[in-house]
Amino acid sequence: MKTKHYLSLFFTLAVSVLMFQNCQPTQELQPTRTQKTNANANVSLCMSANTGAYTIQFISAAPTVDQLGTIFTYTIAENPQSQGSKGQLIFDLGCAKFSDLTSVLIGDEEAVKNNTKDNAGGCSNQQALVNFVRLPGVAGFVPNDGSAVTVQFVFAALPGLMPANGNVYNSAGANCTPTCLAIPAGCGTSMGCSYSQGFYFSSPVGKAASASKYLLAVPSSSTFTYSQAQAITIFNGRSGGSANLSNMFTQLATIYLSQQLGYLTIDPSSDLAGYVQTLEAFLTAYGKKLDGTKLETNKQLKASYGGVSTAAAVAAANGISAWINDCPNHCGKDPFMPPACGE
Repeated sequence: MKTKHYLSLFFTLAVSVLMFQNCQPTQELQPTRTQKTNANANVSLCMSANTGAYTIQFISAAPTVDQLGTIFTYTIAENPQSQGSKGQLIFDLGCAKFSDLTSVLIGDEEAVKNNTKDNAGGCSNQQALVNFVRLPGVAGFVPNDGSAVTVQFVFAALPGLMPANGNVYNSAGANCTPTCLAIPAGCGTSMGCSYSQGFYFSSPVGKAASASKYLLAVPSSSTFTYSQAQAITIFNGRSGGSANLSNMFTQLATIYLSQQLGYLTIDPSSDLAGYVQTLEAFLTAYGKKLDGTKLETNKQLKASYGGVSTAAAVAAANGISAWINDCPNHCGKDPFMPPACGE
């Protein structure tokens, strides 16, 4: 009898194991992460270009000290073993105009800005370029021992310029073949990125990054200014049934901070601009400075203020949140480089 009992128990355990294994998802059935695409996403930047005897590296697109402009930084080195051409280098400026280019720095010295097309090699491909800069006498400032020299393009009045793929040209030879390289892009559009409200009003990293931008006026045209501590209190004030008013304030303030830090420039014709305008109009008509310890609750808010419905303002705040969370609009670790969507 014991033998039959053990056999029965063994059979039951074996069946259970098989059923458990069959119920587990196979590798093919496991959920997979898909990369979200967006028309504004830079899928793969050309971080370096080899043209003739030169190797060019794109280093960064960073804000100027006053946060009002952008500096594109490259390094240029000559390969001592290369038999390639040593012509003048011509950089496509993308959407930035030559007149937007404040200065060109080679090492520690300012170079003459040059956008003439009458170079010795002809460079027929360059003839179609509208906005470009030519580095004169590259062979004269690039060391021939393989070491690199830093070149910076300073756009003092264009904040938040982001890199996108364009071309650099070597003027030696009539064809002047273009080589892919990261160049300025996104001028005058909803470009750049923003961190979310949690970054600015919750995490220590966000608090430190935005500390210099207070007192903050919200809405921007009002006389109501807020310290960092007050803004964080308003963010935390939503827990008492006041989520709508809290969210309107923090979503709008989030966009302001991203703009002031040089991460974002808004296209006036974009949906994002519409969300911002709706919230500015609503909070202006609301007409009271917010206190995070005693915010009006969702039920206490009137149906509209100054012709702007509360429902429209709530939708605008949610619209900003959705825009930020749509990669690549959400800033990554480096807000001046395209984020890695899908990670």
